[in-house]
Amino acid sequence: KKELLKPSDRRSHCVWKGDSRYYNLAIGDHILKDAAWYYDQPSDAAKDLKNYVAFDQSLGIYVEGQDYK
Repeated sequence: KKELLKPSDRRSHCVWKGDSRYYNLAIGDHILKDAAWYYDQPSDAAKDLKNYVAFDQSLGIYVEGQDYK
């Protein structure tokens, strides 16, 4: 549910993957800060990451009913 993802100001850089951008996850009044990230322009070496979003498993996030913690 992409409507739960709100842009974050956080950015980071991976030498191999490139620059990442983050999302806050907003569920009702509860906000999980920087809970997800993506590479909108991944490096050539990581081009398969394009159009994917990764979630911080340490936060106990469930994706499609699956617990990835």
